[in-house]
Amino acid sequence: MRKDTTKESHTQVWSVCGGKGGVGKTFLSANLGILLADEKGDVTVVDADLGTPNLHTHLGVRKPKHSLGDFVYRRVPKLTDIVEPTSIPKLRFVPGSKNDLFTANLKYGQKRRLINQIQRLEGSHVVLDLAAGADFNTLDFLRESDIGIIVANPDPASVESAYDFLRATVLRVLEFRVRALRNTGQLLEVTSARHGGPRSIRELLQEVRSKDSEFATLLAGELERLRLFLVINRAKGEAAEVLGRMMVDAVNEWIEVQLHFLGAVPYDPAVEETLCGFEPYVLANPNSRTSYSLRLIAGRLLAATNGNHT
Repeated sequence: MRKDTTKESHTQVWSVCGGKGGVGKTFLSANLGILLADEKGDVTVVDADLGTPNLHTHLGVRKPKHSLGDFVYRRVPKLTDIVEPTSIPKLRFVPGSKNDLFTANLKYGQKRRLINQIQRLEGSHVVLDLAAGADFNTLDFLRESDIGIIVANPDPASVESAYDFLRATVLRVLEFRVRALRNTGQLLEVTSARHGGPRSIRELLQEVRSKDSEFATLLAGELERLRLFLVINRAKGEAAEVLGRMMVDAVNEWIEVQLHFLGAVPYDPAVEETLCGFEPYVLANPNSRTSYSLRLIAGRLLAATNGNHT
C-alpha cells in the first residue's frame, strides 16, 4: 500500500470493497464520506465500481453531469474535470460510468493513469467505492490505497467470499512485489497459488522460506504494510460482533495479514426507504442505531489512520 502516510499534506485514500455484491459497500462508502466531510472537510467520494456504479443514488444525486468514462476515454484531460459538488457541505463526488462499454475492462495504462489521478485529488480523504469481487482492477485499486475496508454480511456465502477476497488481495500484493524484484523463481510459487497450490498464505510463505528464507522475510514484511479493516453490515443481534472477531482471528492466522474489526452495522429497513427517496441515510436518520454505529466506525478509522489502532 501507499507510503508516506505520515505527511500532513497527504490525502488518504480509503477503498471500500467486498467479496460479493449486495453486502452494502456502496451504502458504507457514501455514508462514510458524509461523516468524514463533517469531521475533516474536503472529502471526495469516487464511484470506482466500473461495472455497475450507483453511488450517486446513496448521495442523493439524481443525474450526474459527467462520468468516469469521460476521463478514461480522454474526453476530458484530468479527473478533476469531472468532480462534481454534492448538496452536502465539503463533499465532492466522481460519478461512475454507465454509458461506456468495457469501462470495467481497463487496460493497464488506463488503470495506472486513473490511479495516479485519484492519488492526486486534493482534500483530507478520498473514499473509493470499488466493484465487488476480486478482479484485477479492484485488487489494484485496493493495493494502491492507504487502507482497505472489507464489507461482509453475517451469512455463510458472504463470509466465505470475504475470506477469498482477502486471500486474493494478498496474492496480488505478493505477485507485484515479486515481479518488481524480478525473482522469476519465486514468481511461479505465488502465481500458482491462485489456481490451487497451498491452501493458505502461511503455507505459501513456508514453501518460499524453505527455498529462500531472506526472500520470504521480505515478502512477510510487505504484508505487514497492509492496513485492512472489516465491517459486518446488516447485522441482526450480537452474534455479528462475535462473527466479526472470529473472521479476524481466522484471517490473521491463515492469510498472514493483520485484519482489524471495526464493528457491526445494524440492519435498518429505512436504508431502502431513504435510497428510494434519494436521501443520504445518515442525514435522514441521524439518531438511529445504524447511524450511531457508522459514526463509531468512522471515528475508529480516523483514530487508526492517525497512528492509534483500535
